[in-house]
Amino acid sequence: MAAELAGRASARGVRAYGDSVVTDLRTAASDLLRATGCSPADANTAVRRMAGAGQEAVRRERAAATARRSVPGDADGPAAPVGEAGP
Repeated sequence: MAAELAGRASARGVRAYGDSVVTDLRTAASDLLRATGCSPADANTAVRRMAGAGQEAVRRERAAATARRSVPGDADGPAAPVGEAGP
């Protein structure tokens, strides 16, 4: 979960300080997995996968928001039929 949230933060653009926090979170997540018996390679793969899932979730949210903004009349209710004035 921490790795996914770190991926979301990274995708939103956290700048220099935030990047170091994201890196620390990913390292901590990997260390915790290794402490439970995961191999370093498996732990790193799992953390990368979750961080990527977080980044992808932000991309989907942005795409959906962009699509909602581009629907005619969406922000102000239904669009007026062609040839008729809106409210």
